[in-house]
Amino acid sequence: MTFADSDFQKIFNTNYEAGNLGSAQTFTAQIMEITPSLSKPAVIRSVRWQIDNSSGLLEPQNYGGVTFRLSEGHHCLTISLSAIIDRNDSEVFVVKEDGTLERRKVKTGIEDDKFIEILSGLSANEIVVTSEMKGLKDDAKVSITLEEVS
Repeated sequence: MTFADSDFQKIFNTNYEAGNLGSAQTFTAQIMEITPSLSKPAVIRSVRWQIDNSSGLLEPQNYGGVTFRLSEGHHCLTISLSAIIDRNDSEVFVVKEDGTLERRKVKTGIEDDKFIEILSGLSANEIVVTSEMKGLKDDAKVSITLEEVS
């Protein structure tokens, strides 16, 4: 399936209509792949999803209509993927008020090509290191340059 980029925002669920119930019959689908990825500009995207058809009502290659329901805005704390020191332990370097570093474990959530959701372990106003981390250690004194992230 393809659709115009201007009609699309991040989709986390969608419904599929079929059978005698029409729009009253819905199926929950999970987005499996969006090509090209949402981080790249595109006029048209291809979406592949997986639908629970355990009821057997859906026939392959046959549909009456598909309705996308855009997810509501999801406000959360995110950081750049490049700030994660160790993907296995989900650790970051936090710059403390005195200009020294603290290596800290964080609990992470969903991610895209650039950012990762922080569920716990960081506050919104804390500063994390996103580059030149080689050789950094706890309590090291650092000089930082802040960059706006859009």
